[in-house]
Amino acid sequence: MLKFEEITKTSGVFERRRRLQNIEWVEFMIKDYLFDSFFGNKQISVQFTEMKEKLLNGEILPSAAFDLLKETYFKLK
Repeated sequence: MLKFEEITKTSGVFERRRRLQNIEWVEFMIKDYLFDSFFGNKQISVQFTEMKEKLLNGEILPSAAFDLLKETYFKLK
């Protein structure tokens, strides 16, 4: 394991992977924030529960449910 670390540090691969990992962490934090922002809204949460039931019953298409939820979200902003 130490040999692998030594080789990757010497070649620059270790640092490159670390920097790519930093990008992934930021992307994850953004996605997590947006998810919490979206579903943290009570009106969206209630509407999403209703949409799930409609989706299960075949009463609405996923794209239409998404559009309605998105529209509600941006009206609230």
